[in-house]
Amino acid sequence: MPNPSCLLVPEVGQMRVVSRNLAWSPVRLAMSNQVQVHGANLGAPELGLRPQYHGVVPTQALIDHLKENALRTDGPFTLRSGATSSWYLDGRQVTFDGEGAWVVGRAFYEALGPDVEAVGGMTMGADPIAMAIAMVAAADGKPLRAFSIRKEAKGHGTGGRVVGPVGTGTRVALVEDTTTTGSATLEAAEASVDAGLVIEQVIVMVDRSDGVAEERLDYLGVPYQALVVPADLGVDG
Repeated sequence: MPNPSCLLVPEVGQMRVVSRNLAWSPVRLAMSNQVQVHGANLGAPELGLRPQYHGVVPTQALIDHLKENALRTDGPFTLRSGATSSWYLDGRQVTFDGEGAWVVGRAFYEALGPDVEAVGGMTMGADPIAMAIAMVAAADGKPLRAFSIRKEAKGHGTGGRVVGPVGTGTRVALVEDTTTTGSATLEAAEASVDAGLVIEQVIVMVDRSDGVAEERLDYLGVPYQALVVPADLGVDG
C-alpha cells in the first residue's frame, strides 16, 4: 500500500489557453503534509492551510469553487457593459474568501511567465487576485510584487494612478476577475504604459466576452489567457 504522505491525486484538469504561444504542463493536487511545489517542500503546519490547497491547483478546482460560491443563474442581471444576462459571476465571493483566494492565487501563479516581476490591474476586481498571487509566490520562494491601478489619479500624496512597489521598466502581468468587453483591462494597460511598466501578459479569471476582449487587447502584442470560459461553468456566453 502506498505511503499516504506521498499519495498524489490523479490529474483532473488542464489550463485553458485562449490564445497564442502559452505552454503549460499538466497539474495535480498533492494530498499530504509535505508536498512538492516547484521543487520545494512546503509543510502544511507552517502555512496553516488545508492540505489540498498546498499543491498546484488544476483549473477544475477553480471552476468548482466558482460554481459553488460565485455563480448565480437567477437573472436577469445587468452587466458592466450595459448588456443583460441570465447569469452572473460574482468573483469577489471567491477572491475575497481565504480559501478561495488560495485557489485563485495558485491557478494564476501557474499561468505566469518566467519574466513577470509584478501582478496587478484595475481596482478593485484585480486587487485581491494580485495579492493572492504574490502571497502564493512568496510561499513558493519567488519574489513577486502586487500593484493596483486607481480609477483616476489622486491629487495628494505621490499622485498618479499606479499604486504599489513598481516603477519604470517593471515587467508586469495584468490580471482581472471577469471580463465582458475587455474595457477594464484596456484601461489598466493604458495606465500601465503611462507609468512606464512593461506588460508581459494578460490573464483573466473568467472571460465571457466570446473573443471580444482578446481581439481588443491584441494591439498589446502579448499573450492573453483566460483560466475559465462560460462553457466551463455550464452556462451560455
